[in-house]
Amino acid sequence: MNEPALKYETEWSMVHPDILDKCWEDCAKLLKKSVKRSGGRVTIDDAYRDVASGRSQLWIVYNTSNMKIIGCLVTFVREYATGLRMLHFDHIAGIKMDEWFTDGLEMLKKYSRQNGYDGLEGIGRPGFWNWIKNIGWKRPATFFEVRINY
Repeated sequence: MNEPALKYETEWSMVHPDILDKCWEDCAKLLKKSVKRSGGRVTIDDAYRDVASGRSQLWIVYNTSNMKIIGCLVTFVREYATGLRMLHFDHIAGIKMDEWFTDGLEMLKKYSRQNGYDGLEGIGRPGFWNWIKNIGWKRPATFFEVRINY
């Protein structure tokens, strides 16, 4: 029998710092690769402290049938001197992102509108552009760097 695979339902939730320890182990496993790509700017412990202190927000997406976390996103509000307030994506990680990422972006847009933010922003690896290029995002610049060893 060739039965089609059942697509499971997913749900997004922001994790309150008071309950962070209940899900951090699962989230840390997913976020380690993103943190590693930071080039030494942040560790997984730094990400934990930022969320625990309320400086950053942890969003999780989970499978509603088994409550397993399949993705996470760390954000913070970047406030510019001009008054512009953007919800900045710091880290995004997970499995089967094609099944939850677009819905998550819509949820974050709604959250941003409700909280008076002017938009969403982030810096990601070049392949991240493939996830957002056809859903209204612009790419005015790409962030690059070079390190000098002394």
